[in-house]
Amino acid sequence: MKRLAVRLGLLVLLSAGLQFAQQGAGGISSRAKADDYAAKAQEGSTVYAASLLPAKQVKNLFAFDISGDYLVFEVACYINPSSPLEIQRSDFVVKGRRQGELTHDADADTVASVMQQKNLPKPASRKPDVGGAVGVGYETYTDPVTGRKVHGVYTDAEVGVGIGNNGSPQRYPAPGGTPEDRELLRNQLLARSLPEGKLDHAVAGYLYFPRAELKPQPDGTYLLKYLIESGNSGASKEISLTVPVK
Repeated sequence: MKRLAVRLGLLVLLSAGLQFAQQGAGGISSRAKADDYAAKAQEGSTVYAASLLPAKQVKNLFAFDISGDYLVFEVACYINPSSPLEIQRSDFVVKGRRQGELTHDADADTVASVMQQKNLPKPASRKPDVGGAVGVGYETYTDPVTGRKVHGVYTDAEVGVGIGNNGSPQRYPAPGGTPEDRELLRNQLLARSLPEGKLDHAVAGYLYFPRAELKPQPDGTYLLKYLIESGNSGASKEISLTVPVK
């Protein structure tokens, strides 16, 4: 009985740990108040806030620089403990380049894989190498006109074409290009991502959007939206945050 009780206790702890991991583990500390972010909006008792991180800050956030390929939004949700909220990162979108298009954030696995592919070594040049060889000999032959023997020197040239490496040294991946680098970056991105799950406290974290797919508004801001499903009706609400670049 005692052994069974210990096992049940371990199962409870494991379940609680798993639930914690699913409900908001990770992320970063939220700022003291929503006003500390560049944009904010309120829906019910929850306040949503966001800022766009400058590229020079993003450059030093992780082991490998993602600032050239991704925009990083710092997002916070100030949730009333008496009104828990279900947060999903995939419900945050930004206006895309095409009319009416909305772009979802990229998960940590995708970002890390994209950066690894970008930093893989480029194939070595396979330009053909042209080589030649010249042979020199001495021969005696009879002149068909005079009938006399003639002595002389001849040359014989040969040309060959082959594939070489042009003396290029062996190529290695740039920083971020190995499987180990990908895993390191993935873990760092995931650890700082906006927590998701059913939450009852203030949370904050990063969302990673592919830079090439986003289009700022005419005033230079980005329109970040949070799509909320309203109960069982299937209807949805939009929380809009106009986030300036600076």
